Amino acid sequence: MRFVLGLLKPRKVILGTDFAGEVISVGKEITSFKIGDKVFGFNDTGSESQAEYAIVNQQNLFPNPNKIDYKQAAASLEGTHYAYTFIHKANILQGQKFL
Repeated sequence: MRFVLGLLKPRKVILGTDFAGEVISVGKEITSFKIGDKVFGFNDTGSESQAEYAIVNQQNLFPNPNKIDYKQAAASLEGTHYAYTFIHKANILQGQKFL
């Protein structure tokens, strides 16, 4: 991970990939979200999400289900993202089992 994040010190001062919060502003062409929406997301290339405010692309943003809080929402995507990615890379077929 040092090659990705920085060899001797982090390349980015603000780290983070998982985030959850409330939309406070949207771009002119954004129709999927509006100000006040509760959202969460994950960006494994680093979205500098350990900050008070973050700018994210709408493809990395999901509506937050009403039944979970921000902590649960932010913690839920990283594992799911990697599981989904590697299951598809492994080309698992119907009927096969894996651990």
